[in-house]
Amino acid sequence: MKEIIVGALDGTVLCLAPTGRILWQFHRRGSISGSVIAGDFDGDRLLEVVVGNHNGFVYLLGPRGVPEWEHWLSGRVGYMGVAAEDLDRDGLVEVLVNSDDHLYSFSRPPDR
Repeated sequence: MKEIIVGALDGTVLCLAPTGRILWQFHRRGSISGSVIAGDFDGDRLLEVVVGNHNGFVYLLGPRGVPEWEHWLSGRVGYMGVAAEDLDRDGLVEVLVNSDDHLYSFSRPPDR
């Protein structure tokens, strides 16, 4: 089944079925900033979601919206601030996040 993932200004991330039914939701303080991306970021063959908010946090959410890790960056996450790609062609996806003044790259979940 295809799913729709959206972030909202109230700090909510929603996963919707094509019918519009809410499958899961995640909520933190701070507006969700820019892009919300899905992919297999930890190599477990399941889709996770990476999202950032204006309070400067980046979250990796598991397939059911449960946070697997969170990391605070210096400064709020800029609009369209999350992307992912295997930059060094080692088979692991790097997650790129830009804040107001830095570009961060995570090749594994950061320490909590």
